[in-house]
Amino acid sequence: MLFVYVSSAIVGLVLLIASMQGAGHGHAVVHDGEGEADCSPMLALLSVRAWTYLLAFGGATGAALRTLGRQGEPWSAIGALTVGFSAALMAMVFIAKASRAGASGTVHDRTS
Repeated sequence: MLFVYVSSAIVGLVLLIASMQGAGHGHAVVHDGEGEADCSPMLALLSVRAWTYLLAFGGATGAALRTLGRQGEPWSAIGALTVGFSAALMAMVFIAKASRAGASGTVHDRTS
C-alpha cells in the first residue's frame, strides 16, 4: 500500500506544480467566478482541482503515516483520506472565494 501512497503523492504534486505554472489556463480566458464554485458537491468531486489536492496531500499523509509514524494499514488509509478530502474541500472553498473577489484578484472596497 505504500506504493499507492507514494504514487498518489507524486501524481498530485505534478498536477499541483503544473497548475501553479499555469498549465491549461489561457490568458484570453475570462474567469467570472462562476462554474466550479456554483456546482453541487457531487460534481465538485469530479474536478481536477479536487483530485489534485486529494492525491497530493492524501498520498503524502499516507506515506508519512506508514513510514514515519509506523501506523498500520486501516489507520493510514483513514488518515490519508481524511487529510486528502479536507485539503480538497479547503482548496475549493478558498479558490471559490478568491474567484468571487474579481478576475484580477484585486480587493475592492465595498463601502462605495
